[in-house]
Amino acid sequence: MSEHPEETEFFDAIYREASGNPVAIPWADMEPTSLLKRWLKESATPPGSAIVVGCGLGDDAEALAAGGWRVTGFDLSPTAIAWCRERFPDTEVDYQVHDLAGVPASWKGAFDLVMEARTIQSFPPERQTEVIGWISALAGSGGRVLVAAIGHRGTPRDIGPPWPVAEAALDAFLAEGLTLQEFSAHPSPWDGFEFFELEYLRP
Repeated sequence: MSEHPEETEFFDAIYREASGNPVAIPWADMEPTSLLKRWLKESATPPGSAIVVGCGLGDDAEALAAGGWRVTGFDLSPTAIAWCRERFPDTEVDYQVHDLAGVPASWKGAFDLVMEARTIQSFPPERQTEVIGWISALAGSGGRVLVAAIGHRGTPRDIGPPWPVAEAALDAFLAEGLTLQEFSAHPSPWDGFEFFELEYLRP
């Protein structure tokens, strides 16, 4: 059961009303996140266990599986997860329906890689520190966390979702015991905002 049924209904309705048309899903690029594609190409990290937070239609999860990772992908939308299984009928990814606030206790500290793309910004600013805590908790010792988010450096957006993430708010990952390995900012399709890409390590 979802910890926040109103959020589940909000996002699941978007997937349901799309009626199988990914163009109707604003965040569905139908390809892996640019951060993950680059990381898989350049990183020397050997494959291990990976989890994709808010996996949507499954492109990041499938890219990791193709790279030899043992992958769990989860989303709070049952429709999204059913869509993943339909898109990739022979998948090796373990797709599951879960709310980030209520993932299985066995997942805490269980993964070598945590992939998070545009989930934090789905929550209002006053909840983003809590969300970062939930994401960070999934990474085990030596685990890495990849984060891709629309962000800002002092120009908040009052109406959402989404709510772009303040650069300073990302310090919550450091408070969770992670260390920043890489940070880059790129142009965003939204005027006044940037697209942040980050890699963290749990020592």
